[in-house]
Amino acid sequence: MRSELEAVQRADQGSLERFCAEVQERFPGHPVALASPPSRSVRIGLGSELGPVVSCELPAWGLHVRLDWGGSEAAGAVRQSLPIVIEYPFRLGAGGSSCIVEVRYSWASLPGDHRLLNDLQALVMLGELLLDSA
Repeated sequence: MRSELEAVQRADQGSLERFCAEVQERFPGHPVALASPPSRSVRIGLGSELGPVVSCELPAWGLHVRLDWGGSEAAGAVRQSLPIVIEYPFRLGAGGSSCIVEVRYSWASLPGDHRLLNDLQALVMLGELLLDSA
């Protein structure tokens, strides 16, 4: 996966498409979409339009994985009712945003053995848990 992250970092469209296919294979029950260029992100839908979405964004500075929930008002209510403690490197999304939980890595700080799919899996599982308890 590390070589794939390095290829994705270079913004090669073919690498982004391969990464998206790998994500789709890992999460077969959820719709997975690759954002249109110039955006470099993959989104995993978990529920209705207003429900959770996990996204993996690849800005120039690094890697940003997040769980979003509808609008900022709905997200705020969900953040308040989280049934778990969020621990580093994950953090709660900012108030006033649609982000519930996120993790950010600069390319320089990304561990050599980092498993991006594990971060995605953690947020997909949290999104499913929140959907089940809604």
